Amino acid sequence: RARSSGRKPSPAPFSLPSPPALSLAQVSHEGEHKCVAIWEYDKRPANGAQFVYYGMRLYQSDGGAREDALVRYVFSVLDALFVRHGPSHAEVMWLAGEQAPCLVEVGCRPHGGEGTFHDLVETPIGYSKLSVMLAAIEKPYRFHRLPARPERFSAGAREVRARDGRTAPPRARPRGGARAGEE
Repeated sequence: RARSSGRKPSPAPFSLPSPPALSLAQVSHEGEHKCVAIWEYDKRPANGAQFVYYGMRLYQSDGGAREDALVRYVFSVLDALFVRHGPSHAEVMWLAGEQAPCLVEVGCRPHGGEGTFHDLVETPIGYSKLSVMLAAIEKPYRFHRLPARPERFSAGAREVRARDGRTAPPRARPRGGARAGEE
């Protein structure tokens, strides 16, 4: 007869494959929205964390139907939130079983990346969130001439982050942030 130790059994490790995470970059002016780039994130498990950021690539599908659906969806979210002016970004997951996007978050600010997105998209797309924000302020007619989303492009762009696969703990830092001997 088995004896109970009083502890609950640990659940078996289980994870579902996550749908691709996409980030749409928009600029709004007087309630009109323009999607200036769509990025697909590369997030994978590493060092015990489930969603480690490895980079992103400029996204486009074969026919553009997915981009159209993503842009319509995100624009409806911006309208529902009464976003009328300025930059925004929205992270969505594409649910393959439903063939539809699902909102993860929306931020009414330029997305992160320390501004790297500007240089990455200028060549393949011809404009960036920064140039479109400036056009909306300085020359609104240029903003209004842009398509609702980038048209098909022949070049690509990718941001890659190097990750260390070791699981060593970070070294302690004294107050002020510098490591011992780095002052």
